[in-house]
Amino acid sequence: MELGGCAAIARGPVCEVSDDARTVRLWLESTGLTVTAQLGGSGVPVTAVEALGGTRVAAEIPAPLLALLDAGDAPLVLTFVGATGAARHTITLRRAVDGPALVRARALRREGKFAEAAAALGEVPAGSPVLAARAKSLSARLALASGDGVAARRSFAEAIAEHHAAGRASDEALDGFALAYSLRERRDFIGAREALERAAEAFPDWDEGRAHGAYYGALLDRDRGDPAGALAALADAEERATRLGMGPLLHDVRDVRARLLQALGRSEEARRSFRAMDAERPSGLPPCRLGELANNLAWTELLRAEGGEPFEPAALSSLDEAADVYRTRCPRADHLQSVLVNRALASLFVGRPEEAERRAREARAAAPEPTLEVLFWLLDVEARAASADKRLDEAAARYEEMRARAELASVPEAVWRATVGLGDVRLARSDRSGAVALYRDAERLLDAEARGVPLAEGRAAFLSGRARGAEKLALALLSQGDAEQALRGLRTARSRALTAAARQGRIDALPGPRRALWDDAVGRYRRERDALDGLAAADWKLPRDRLAAAKRERETLTKQAARALADALALLDEGPAAEPPPIAPGDALLAAIPADAGQLVVFFAESTGVATARVSAGNPLDFANILLSPFGTGLGRVRRLRVLSEGLAGGTDLHALPFRGRPLQATVPVVYAVDLPPSPPRSSPASGRLVVSDPREDLPEARREVARLRALSDGWRSLEGPQATRAAVLDELARAELFHFAGHGVFGEGAGGASKLLLAEGGELRAAEVLLAPTVPRWVVLSGCETARVESHRTLGLGLATAFVAAGAEVVVATSRPVRDTLAAELAVALHERLAAGDPLDLALRNAQLGIAAKDPNSDWAAYRAVVR
Repeated sequence: MELGGCAAIARGPVCEVSDDARTVRLWLESTGLTVTAQLGGSGVPVTAVEALGGTRVAAEIPAPLLALLDAGDAPLVLTFVGATGAARHTITLRRAVDGPALVRARALRREGKFAEAAAALGEVPAGSPVLAARAKSLSARLALASGDGVAARRSFAEAIAEHHAAGRASDEALDGFALAYSLRERRDFIGAREALERAAEAFPDWDEGRAHGAYYGALLDRDRGDPAGALAALADAEERATRLGMGPLLHDVRDVRARLLQALGRSEEARRSFRAMDAERPSGLPPCRLGELANNLAWTELLRAEGGEPFEPAALSSLDEAADVYRTRCPRADHLQSVLVNRALASLFVGRPEEAERRAREARAAAPEPTLEVLFWLLDVEARAASADKRLDEAAARYEEMRARAELASVPEAVWRATVGLGDVRLARSDRSGAVALYRDAERLLDAEARGVPLAEGRAAFLSGRARGAEKLALALLSQGDAEQALRGLRTARSRALTAAARQGRIDALPGPRRALWDDAVGRYRRERDALDGLAAADWKLPRDRLAAAKRERETLTKQAARALADALALLDEGPAAEPPPIAPGDALLAAIPADAGQLVVFFAESTGVATARVSAGNPLDFANILLSPFGTGLGRVRRLRVLSEGLAGGTDLHALPFRGRPLQATVPVVYAVDLPPSPPRSSPASGRLVVSDPREDLPEARREVARLRALSDGWRSLEGPQATRAAVLDELARAELFHFAGHGVFGEGAGGASKLLLAEGGELRAAEVLLAPTVPRWVVLSGCETARVESHRTLGLGLATAFVAAGAEVVVATSRPVRDTLAAELAVALHERLAAGDPLDLALRNAQLGIAAKDPNSDWAAYRAVVR
């Protein structure tokens, strides 16, 4: 049972109610209940609805009954009747205490009249410890709003102590959250975590505090570089807030989650989240929040379009709604300016450059001093509109200004966009060599930033959607006849994305002591970055001839930030940057990028050279024939076809598509390449074989699968059912050359490696943890659902198979989607039969699949694939 809806909670717990907060809410882990309530012998109206597998009860105290509490505490008695009997629960109610001086001070604070609010606090009676503590709490918030963080943190600490002495559980925790928020803002991540842990001491009395605590913990995890932790905390906060009907907090949680998904480049998830928020707008949503929601909804569509996805014209109406809100019901010139810039960008995506220029002029006039972000987008939109109108000199000038100011402000995302834009201008002038040089500059910038910026450090969107720069470079090089350099650039960009995903995985899996060192180092880095950003905020006013001098003035802060970041990255045990490996004799590498509408440029690379062809995506059923027809003769001499699947018909099982009347896998062995060089040995050579089966004890077919494997050969070490704990699996992995897992796999979206294998006793092995394992087996078979899945066909991501390969495994057999237990067992046995016959793991899978396909063409044998380095 959980309690909520009170104006405040005193230890006991005692639920305080007031004229403005008199609906007491409960959530019970039971359903099918009839509920009644009484206060002072009088009935209290009650509603009960099912919520998240339980029942949410709301008891609204009638205003006349509140008078009963003027004489002292009184019990609210609730009776629950269900199918198995009846139960009674009593909640102690108390009239909330709030003096007129505090009420007036809060109203003045909401109006932004901080000095007047502080003066009103002087009228709070000195005789009440409760009111004195609340006055101290409000004084801290006024100091924070006035920019005096030191005084605010001192007052919060004093208020927390006074609340604790007075037994004010919810007030104590709320001030703890505010203190943690202030410490997080100044990048003291360790101090913020300590403040949250102290606030949690009130949770036994204040159930709603757990939802608030999860929310503030998520904000901290987000800023300290742990997006996986932030998303998990937000999911916890959302569930708790939903159970107790905490509408305002629920809206905040969903907003932060959607923004974080957007920053991580998970645009489709962010889009769904913002759309759900828009469809479920809570009643009474303040106009400013309404404008914010409409703008965020449209911005997600704009980011998707920036990454090459089709633009959704419905976003235009969202932007018009936001602009109307900021002109009328929430007059905010800075917000209006941002919306108008977004509206100008949207006009470009619907092919209206003249309208885009008009909107950009409106945006410049809306507010006198744009933020840096708004300024960069303004210059970008103006440059694109000028380029569309063939005013190339004007477009180049806008991009040059954008790049100079972005370099000064150390905003790599804007530098990259300006550099790519200048390359586009050169290409429009038929200067292919100049365009190639600029596109190369943009790629070098990405390389440097991928090595130097933690993916979720606040600039997480930087690497998201950047594939188009590499694709433009490749197409420009192809126009010069240099197919080998074009493919090399694409492979390098792909390796960069994997490195960034693997880095985030290592951050997510850092153990406690190293995590504290990480928090300290990243906190120092963020403080230096904040100082740089603060200085850069006014640089838009500098004349261009002052930019170079201003940049030199920033060098000390830049070096200090770089040193702090280097300290953080040293904790990750990263190897050198991975370069694409040479193509082995006998192998062919197949890759593709989008070209014109409906076409792909396909690369077929061997050790002797690179061939290319433009093909139509065509009908997916004929895709292999269409794709490989230009290279059909070359397949006859190929020992193995390595596929880089991004761009090749999305998630299509290329190895299973018909090619000349048979599955392509029958013509040439097909593997899916992570495209990393051979890994140095992670340990002394291992020779054992480990099988882990049915850790959650709900897959009887997995047990039978393992029994049949043991019958094939001796020498298996096995962990079955409850034996397969996390500790046992990690210990045994270090001694295994071959690891076979037969159990549940769970796909988790995101670069940080949230996908996992489910183990016994509620344990799990996450992809992120695989990256920090001291050793991994040479060969891995993951006979569980979605163990080969990554986030999308355009994003490499970090799935389970990818993580094992990145950590050093040579071949991983895994699944791209859910599979039936019977198929998993049949394929596992056929696979190990081929291994026993001497096939290497990738060929063993291919031969096992072809055997199953011959017996049952309708089986989903194609869900399995071999993932290799």
